[in-house]
Amino acid sequence: MGLTFAVTDTGAAAWPWLVIWGPAPALLDWAVTTFTDRRGSNAVRTASGLLLGSAYGVAVQWFLTEQPPWLFAAGLCYGGVTAVLLAFSRRQVDDEAGRGDEDADHENESHST
Repeated sequence: MGLTFAVTDTGAAAWPWLVIWGPAPALLDWAVTTFTDRRGSNAVRTASGLLLGSAYGVAVQWFLTEQPPWLFAAGLCYGGVTAVLLAFSRRQVDDEAGRGDEDADHENESHST
């Protein structure tokens, strides 16, 4: 859908808003379902996925043709936030499994001898 917007030049005035805010609902849904006991719903995942896909469709085409610097900055911001959340999620999974850094270090030492 986003690629269709880009190719047909439909709604070009809304593209910056779509690219900046389109991925946010999907990231928020993922974070809420990852860090809380709340479960996601198909309706929310479908709507947030539609926004995310549309934003990516517009952003990729736009980046490959015009390369506005703010678009690169927006991608870096989302990438940074996602990396931090993934690292936090990984650490939370390790802690819940009873494998803190000390256990992992001890396991590495025992395998190296």
